[in-house]
Amino acid sequence: MLFSDWSKIMTFLMIHVVVVPFIQHEMLHLTSLPAIFVYHLVAQLLFHRNINKILASDFRVRYGYLKKDSPRTKLPAVELKWTKMGGLLGAFFRIATLFIADGQGSRASFGISPTWIVHYSAYVLLLDFVFYWAHRTQHEHPFLYKYVHGKHHRAHLPNVLMTVHDTIFEKFFNTFIQMCLINWIIPMSFWDLHTTYYAIHLIEALGHSGIKCHLTNPLMPWLVFCKTELSIEDHDLHHRKLRGNYGKQTLVWDVLFGTNLPRIET
Repeated sequence: MLFSDWSKIMTFLMIHVVVVPFIQHEMLHLTSLPAIFVYHLVAQLLFHRNINKILASDFRVRYGYLKKDSPRTKLPAVELKWTKMGGLLGAFFRIATLFIADGQGSRASFGISPTWIVHYSAYVLLLDFVFYWAHRTQHEHPFLYKYVHGKHHRAHLPNVLMTVHDTIFEKFFNTFIQMCLINWIIPMSFWDLHTTYYAIHLIEALGHSGIKCHLTNPLMPWLVFCKTELSIEDHDLHHRKLRGNYGKQTLVWDVLFGTNLPRIET
């Protein structure tokens, strides 16, 4: 069952990272660089919207939610509007780092490197290390939690939309500064980085979905053997307990530094 679910998600992911970009790349002679930027921005927003629909419909019906006796957090209408605008800003920052990393943009030769999975794994581990300590620090210092990170934790039982429910400072630091830093340390081609971003965003969305099933990152299966894989329940527990499980892509650093929490339902 889980294999078919992952097949559906991975097919959806490949359409966004291969098929659509290939069509767009072949039309570059008709497209200006600003238009390409807008294209990628819209593609990011559609990706988030569509993965939300998959998780909130098919998966919710099949598996239900974690802590099923308690309703998932819903934002007031006014705050929901600002959250969606924040999602647009986050997508803008993400695409900006992509174009900063490779000035050719999607004019670069289309294709994913044979060694992409190695670079992707290194990228995820390093990004997660930086995020782990930034995230943990924001929880352990009352001032930072109150004025920087606390907004994200208004969602005691999050849904996919909560992935982008944070402050502008967090969005700028987590999406722009951190990714620019990792892009500098682990340089990749435009299309390799493009694929990496979508895979990272997918895991973040899953982590906030609250779906009651043990879905983990299929691109890094060795994490399961090391017992450091991040499942949906792990980040859900972080939101409930407001401590532990600080990683957003893996549990590698939580296990190493002793902040991983035991799962209850999956």
